[in-house]
Amino acid sequence: RLLHLSAYARSANPKVIIAAGGHAVRCLPKYSQQFLDYTCSGDVEQIKEVIRDALGQNYVSAEFLPRYDLAYWIKRLGYAESSRNCNFKCSFCSLTGVGRKYETQSLDYLERQMDAMGKRLIFFFNDNQLLGDGPASFRDRIECVQKRRESGQFKYWSGFVTDTFFWDKENIRLAAE
Repeated sequence: RLLHLSAYARSANPKVIIAAGGHAVRCLPKYSQQFLDYTCSGDVEQIKEVIRDALGQNYVSAEFLPRYDLAYWIKRLGYAESSRNCNFKCSFCSLTGVGRKYETQSLDYLERQMDAMGKRLIFFFNDNQLLGDGPASFRDRIECVQKRRESGQFKYWSGFVTDTFFWDKENIRLAAE
């Protein structure tokens, strides 16, 4: 899909700057270089380097937060990342195959992302494994989200979990609540 989007963007504007990252680019960095101006093998914050190089320092934001004002047509859905990578080591998965360590973001950063999101119908945890660092952190994140939901910022929330989530009835109870 990335190749299709790149080809479309180039045909629409030959001067377009194409940067991409993620699991596919990390797994195939040399192959990706023939299609992209910037192959990003780091985390999403690497985009600051791309912006600095392609457009100049004046275009680099001091803090990395979603800019929903730039995607004004996205009205129903809001995303936030409260953790990154995965705590499992599955041999079939490109996510764990590149060896990135599972990390959680601070609750303050989660709050700032939700502030930037504004009012939406659905809030989505853009985490690869929402329960990855255990029940205490999961509970803290759910409490934070529940307060926002009760205040009317969004009606529904969602996130990725593995089957280990369902091993503990308390996780199910918290999520259902």
